[in-house]
Amino acid sequence: MKYKLPISIIILSLFASLAASAPKGMKRLSQLDQDDNGQINFEEFSKNHLERFSDLDKNSDGIISQEEFLMPISNHFQRMDLNSDGAIEKKEAKKAMQSKKQKMKKQRNKRDKKKQRNKKDRRKSKNKN
Repeated sequence: MKYKLPISIIILSLFASLAASAPKGMKRLSQLDQDDNGQINFEEFSKNHLERFSDLDKNSDGIISQEEFLMPISNHFQRMDLNSDGAIEKKEAKKAMQSKKQKMKKQRNKRDKKKQRNKKDRRKSKNKN
């Protein structure tokens, strides 16, 4: 049996997880704040969360079933279970965590460089005006 979750519950749970951790929340704020004004307007918030909703709604029926909702967790488990034995051993978890840490560091560096370029471009644009 599939469970249907209203969009509002999904959005509220995503927003609650954003607010739950301050440092992580600040990073998330900067990601959502596309115009870098220190605030997230409705358009920025809605765009991001509707994209996430669409990512979860695999069959595009406008409803996220329990199966669809849990799919990312299942995929994550499969990626961590390196020897495919249906269990995650300590060494597998450690290796997966190290790999994830390296990937996140690369993404952070890439994002920081892009932000710096954007700031330089805005300054140049301001100076020209």
